[in-house]
Parts: sequence; structure tokens; C-alpha cells
Amino acid sequence: MWIASQDILQKVKIEGRSLRIIEKKDIKIFGIALTPSKDILVIAGGSTLKQICGLTGEMTDSKYKVKDLTLSAVHVNADGKVIVGAYSGKVVYPAVGFRQVVIIMDRNGNHESTYEYDTQGNPLFTNIKSITRTMNGNICVADKLFEDNRGRVIILGENGDVLNIFKGHSEVNTDKVPFQPSLVFTTQSDNIVVSSLTHNIYFLNSAGNYIGWCKTSKIGILYPRSFCSTETGQTYAGCVTLKDSSCKAKIYEVRFS
Repeated sequence: MWIASQDILQKVKIEGRSLRIIEKKDIKIFGIALTPSKDILVIAGGSTLKQICGLTGEMTDSKYKVKDLTLSAVHVNADGKVIVGAYSGKVVYPAVGFRQVVIIMDRNGNHESTYEYDTQGNPLFTNIKSITRTMNGNICVADKLFEDNRGRVIILGENGDVLNIFKGHSEVNTDKVPFQPSLVFTTQSDNIVVSSLTHNIYFLNSAGNYIGWCKTSKIGILYPRSFCSTETGQTYAGCVTLKDSSCKAKIYEVRFS
């Protein structure tokens, strides 16, 4: 398992209730994804994904590039295709004068599709924070709309059409508790998990329709942020701590029904 924490990237092995560090790199990571060949693709700033060899740990520039853009999110499909979010210029709010795009690349780094505008010619995205893909081919994007991290989740079909937009739920979100999506993740049952900047996580089906939500602090899981699954069926939730906290961030094995 690879873990990105602040300015450190670590390869670890879970041993009981502890983590054994196998390898450590001093590098700030903005996004991370696993390829079918067990290599790691990471965003370390700039327009080129870095590739870390799963066998040797060597880090090199990959063939996945977005010329004149800056990478902001990455996801690798089961078939090896790479989906990235990228932008031009400097991100400002409201979003004026810069591009925000989702690009699909094949295994060789060739750009197959680019999604930037809706059918009316309006920009689809404001600030792409995270991307995942469902088994039926839909693309799910966590999109930050405002400086205070309020945002939405956009579901695109395989042809780039907007199928759904999730802006939070009235059962949870109010003016005082806004919807602030952080990362999106596809479960093994093809549902979508959306983490937020609070203890709340949201569940959508593969079409982006709301299923439910969970306040994880009720079961002792504080600030869950990222999720990953293993080939043997385990799912892990990585948590964060508050700024200046002396507590260590935790990883939990979780089960989604």
C-alpha cells in the first residue's frame, strides 16, 4: 500500500494493527493512482504524471502528459486507460479566464477524449479535485466551486454528457453545514463514495443518484478522506487530522454493504 501524507510518500505493509514502512520518498503528492501493472502514477506538480515502478521504486516521468496545463486529479481504469483533471493558468473564484478539463488517455499516453464544455458551450468544471470511474463507464468528478470549498459532484456519461449533478442532501447540508466534497471513489459494488471536509460521507449509485450518507464520527472514524480497495476485497479509509493536532492520522478497514 502507498500512502501520501503531507510531503512524504510511503510504501507500507499492514501487519496486524501496525504499518511497516518499506520505502519512503520526500515528495509532495497532489494525486495518486495504481496501474494494472502495479506501478504508481502520481501528481507532483506540473503537466507530466510521475511513474513509480512497483518493483524497484524508481520514479521517472511517465508518458502521460497534458501540454500547457497543470494536473489536478488522476484515476486509472481497470483497462489501463488514464483519466486526469487539469487546468490552465491560476485557479481563481469565480472561475474566469482559465480552462478546466478532463482528459482520457490510452495506455500509450495518447489523448482519446477531452471534456471541457456542456452542450450549450458552458464550462463543465470550476476546480477539479478528484476523479473516479464506474464499471459502466461513467466518470465522476468532485468539483470545487468556491474558495470555502463548497462544491458538487458531476457525473458524465461515456460520451461526455452530464448525467447527474449532486450538490449535497437537505438531510445533511445547510447554509451552516455546506456540501464540501473532497474525494470520490468507486466501490466494488459500483457505487460511488464521496468524502467531505467533515465526518460525513455520501453514497451515490453509478448514475450519480443519491443513496444515503453516514456520519462516521458516530462509529469513531474522524475525518475520513481517501479510500482504496485491494484485489482480495478489503477497502481501507485513510483519515486526516486537524491542523496543529498532535494526533496521528489513522487508516481503517471498512466494509460497504
